[in-house]
Amino acid sequence: MEKYHLSPAEWRLMKVLWAKNPITMPEILAETDKDTTWTKAAVIVMLQRLEKKGKVRISGTRNLHYYEPLIPREPIAQKETADMIERVYDGSVSDMLAAMAKSGAIPKEEIPKLREILDSCESEIK
Repeated sequence: MEKYHLSPAEWRLMKVLWAKNPITMPEILAETDKDTTWTKAAVIVMLQRLEKKGKVRISGTRNLHYYEPLIPREPIAQKETADMIERVYDGSVSDMLAAMAKSGAIPKEEIPKLREILDSCESEIK
C-alpha cells in the first residue's frame, strides 16, 4: 500500500508540513536546517516528488509557493508501525514492548500513560 509509505527523509519533511500548513520554503528550510544538511534544491526536489505522489499540494505564485500535506499523519504512522511490528516482532506487540523495556527505550514517566492506554484498550474490547 504505497499510499501509506514514506522514506525517512519524506517523514522528516512531512513532519514539518504537518506541524504548520500551509508553509513557505523559508519556513521549511528554517526547520530542516536544525537537524539536516539538506540544500534548498534538495528540499524542492523532495517536495516535487511528494506532490507527484499525491502527498503534498504546492500552490501560490511564481515567487512565493505554499506547501501543505494532502495526507494525514495518523494513518501513515499506524500502517508503518504495524508493518514494523510484523516485520521485526512477527506481529507481537508484547514482544516489542518487552524489547523496548529491556533496552531502556521506555522513559519511566511514560509508563503510567502506557498503562492508561492498555486499560482503555481492554475496556473497549469487553
